[in-house]
Amino acid sequence: MSNVNIRKNEAVYNIQNRCSYRYNYYKLKGNININCDKDMVIGKPMKLNKSKNNKDLVLTLFIDGLSNYFLKSKNLKNIMPNTYKFFEKGLICNETFATGEWTLPSVASICTGLYTNKHHLYHPSRNDSIQDDINTIFEIYKNNGYNTCFINNDWRITPLYGYLKGVDRYIYQPNVYTDDICIVKDAISHLETFKNSNNYMFLSFMNLHSISEGELMDIYTQTKMTLEEHSSYIIDDEKSVNQSFSIGKISAYEHKIKMLDNILAMLYNYLENNFDLDNCIISLVSDHGQEFLQKDKVIGLNSNRVEVPLMIRSKDIKNICCNEIIQNTDYLSIMTKLSNININLKHTDSILPKFLGGDGREYSYTESIYPSKTYKASINTIEYIGYFESKDVINEEAMVSLDEYNFYIYDKKQNTYIEDSSFKKYCIDIIYEHMKYHRIY
Repeated sequence: MSNVNIRKNEAVYNIQNRCSYRYNYYKLKGNININCDKDMVIGKPMKLNKSKNNKDLVLTLFIDGLSNYFLKSKNLKNIMPNTYKFFEKGLICNETFATGEWTLPSVASICTGLYTNKHHLYHPSRNDSIQDDINTIFEIYKNNGYNTCFINNDWRITPLYGYLKGVDRYIYQPNVYTDDICIVKDAISHLETFKNSNNYMFLSFMNLHSISEGELMDIYTQTKMTLEEHSSYIIDDEKSVNQSFSIGKISAYEHKIKMLDNILAMLYNYLENNFDLDNCIISLVSDHGQEFLQKDKVIGLNSNRVEVPLMIRSKDIKNICCNEIIQNTDYLSIMTKLSNININLKHTDSILPKFLGGDGREYSYTESIYPSKTYKASINTIEYIGYFESKDVINEEAMVSLDEYNFYIYDKKQNTYIEDSSFKKYCIDIIYEHMKYHRIY
């Protein structure tokens, strides 16, 4: 415990027995002097004023492990009715792809607009972080007059990875898989506190990830699953990217998505009742899907794994169902455009989609850079998917020989694998250019 004396103008206030090793918040104005009977850390003050040139709230809802391929197969309106109702007034994208197959590289792409081979967050056991000269989405909003907040229970997007840059208030509790509702509670508490400010907030929900980790299921999920599904729900030691097809896990996944939708409904209701949504931007994104959804696998990076949702509520995009190719790196261009933030993103891999007046993209590029494993890439166009896998394995510094490889082409319309030499050359040229600084010649 500690005791704090706060002198405000001429008055002195003695605040006793405050918990140590945590932040205590005080609303202060005027000539302030603070003393404590123990060593203390004082955070940078967060302003309580609002600029009319900024949005009241820009909110990122990040759902770890939510497959858009699965949502489409189940019909979004049926499996997440509250989310559908909230975002149908804005934008729902059908062809959005992750740039990586797991959380560490994929979220870094969302937050920086860069591919894995540029932000360099790919190693599962090395303590790398986003480089100082790379601006994150938090820094961009912070530098444009927003208070920034990150509420997170995902251990792959912690301050140690560089996600403290540009963040005014960071709340992190690792591995709280069953407490997505606490994320909503903390978010509402923060927004009520800073309602008179322009806010950028990133909320991370990790409950869906618990299925591949073998965590305890809630009573709703347990009772919705049949005994057959329970018996096929096998907890194994495989990482989520390597797990096998499982009817039991698919059932648990579906019901957990439905429960998450109910939790998000509380937040949607709060936002609609407390904010002018015409002056807000609310978005929902994910980093990857799930490997246990896919029965037939060729080389990985299948649609169940790499197709992710992108939904946005904004006055500037009304009732749009988008079918153009988008990838996670484009999130930065989309959000800054909608926020009227003038920033040069030419040095990034973020492309503004056509629905916002940009050039759009011909294809998406998903890659797997994982030491001691083969290099994998999938190139998605409107008609085809090109799957590439090296025969050589990647070293610790993300270098790999691409001289020998396997390559497959999937025709989306015919739902079958085909041969097409021109499309193969098109893809190989893209891959070689993309990996030119990470290729062993």
